[in-house]
Amino acid sequence: MSAIRSSKDLTNDQFGYSCYTLVVPAGEALTAQVESLRNQMGVTVASIPAHVTVKGTFYDIDSLEQVKQLVEEITRSTAPFFISFSERAFHWWADGGALTVPATPPIQALHDTLVATISPLGKPAYRDDPYLVHMTLVYGQSPERLQQAQALVQEMDFGPGFMAESVDLMGRVGQAVGGEWRLITRFGLGD
Repeated sequence: MSAIRSSKDLTNDQFGYSCYTLVVPAGEALTAQVESLRNQMGVTVASIPAHVTVKGTFYDIDSLEQVKQLVEEITRSTAPFFISFSERAFHWWADGGALTVPATPPIQALHDTLVATISPLGKPAYRDDPYLVHMTLVYGQSPERLQQAQALVQEMDFGPGFMAESVDLMGRVGQAVGGEWRLITRFGLGD
């Protein structure tokens, strides 16, 4: 396995992206709710709309078309499944926080297959395992802002969860601060 390297300061590659990730996008209402929280907290780093990551950030790939082809093969053979928020737990780190999600067999299997297939094609920005299934809420926060976010999150109703119906291949243009995550391709599950 390649050495871990932070993706924060990577520059764009030959395909126009500094790094990539694979995520299950949340629905519009949940995305709007998370975006509102991020706006209240003043999140300034490049953000992907509300999602659950199924293959962590990677970079330095030789072929974007090969990544797309392999992800399409995997998603085509994966049935849609429900991502549950029933356990409503949070994971906080030094400058951010997330709503954790139970690692059900369908999401764990999708993650494991994507990691095994896609990891050899690039370099990791962080370890994919152990897999902490979560929906990032805020990050890049000062300790004071993080406390404020924690209080706001406790009052939020995220609902029961959402259906995983697709996987998005996202690419970040530029660096974490000042850059922007863009949708490259959406792959329907079971399509």
